[in-house]
Amino acid sequence: MEWIRHWMAENHLKLNEEKTQIIWLGTRQQLNKVTARALTLPNATDEFSTTVKDLGVVLDSQLTMADHTAALSRSCFFYIRQLRSIRQSLTTDAMKALVYAFVSTCIDYCNIILAGVSGQHCYRGCNQSRMQLHVWSLEPVDPIA
Repeated sequence: MEWIRHWMAENHLKLNEEKTQIIWLGTRQQLNKVTARALTLPNATDEFSTTVKDLGVVLDSQLTMADHTAALSRSCFFYIRQLRSIRQSLTTDAMKALVYAFVSTCIDYCNIILAGVSGQHCYRGCNQSRMQLHVWSLEPVDPIA
């Protein structure tokens, strides 16, 4: 840990031990062999987590991305619920623009990390979100310039 703190100081970064999350990565069999449950740092003791969040991406210990896609689905549904409450007040074009601005950008953020992930996890909720809006059945929305 001292080496990490030294490297960060050299690069003008500061390690915030109170916000530090630590995770073991591996297969289920490998993770079952791990006996260490916490890491003691000079200013804190951190327990190993089963999931960590970094730049809005939720990583689980087996890198299945199931927790990330669940969080992505919740986020999409949140925006859809918000947009449904004002749908009657907007034109179809305005609604499409808002859907693109909120839901599509939510889906597109860091989507490259889902490359190669099992299809059962990828976008399972966001496809449902698109159907629920009823505006996706119209012609595709062009990106806003």
